[in-house]
Amino acid sequence: MNNRNYNPQSENSVSPEIYAARIGLIGTLLSTLGDGLQSIGAGIALQQLEISSIQDAQTQADQSNQFDSMQKQIDLLTKKLKKWKKINKIKYFYKKPVLNQLLLTEERVLTS
Repeated sequence: MNNRNYNPQSENSVSPEIYAARIGLIGTLLSTLGDGLQSIGAGIALQQLEISSIQDAQTQADQSNQFDSMQKQIDLLTKKLKKWKKINKIKYFYKKPVLNQLLLTEERVLTS
C-alpha cells in the first residue's frame, strides 16, 4: 500500500550515456579479441611460410645432389664409351683383310 509512488520504469530505465558506454565496452572487447585472432593468424601464416621455405631449400639441395651424381655418371659413361671406341677401332683395324695380308707377308719375309 505504500507502493503508490513505485515506478518500475525508473528502476529499469538506463540513461543513454550508460547504455552507450556499455556498447562501447562490448565493441572494444570484440575489437581486442579480433586483433588477437588476427595476430594468431599472422603468426601461423609466418610459420607456414618458414616451413615452406625450408622445404624448398631442402628440395633444391636434393635436386642439386642428384644433378651432380647424374653428371658424374654421364662423365664416367663418356670415358668408358671413348675407351670402348678406341678398342673397337684397333680391333676393326686389325680385322681388315688388307692389313692381315700385309702382316702375313711380313711374317713370311721375316721367317724366310
